[in-house]
Amino acid sequence: MHLNSHITQYLQKLPPPQTRDLAVERDLPVPMRDGAVLLADRWSPESGVRW
Repeated sequence: MHLNSHITQYLQKLPPPQTRDLAVERDLPVPMRDGAVLLADRWSPESGVRW
């Protein structure tokens, strides 16, 4: 975890993360109503939680 994450967690009074093991799916296409396609990244825990 980076120093900025620790500072933000402290200032926002957030609980510690449940896991630091993350899976990243990059460049997922998201179609918009006007026909444009945006690319998004999905971050999720490695523990098998998927959307």
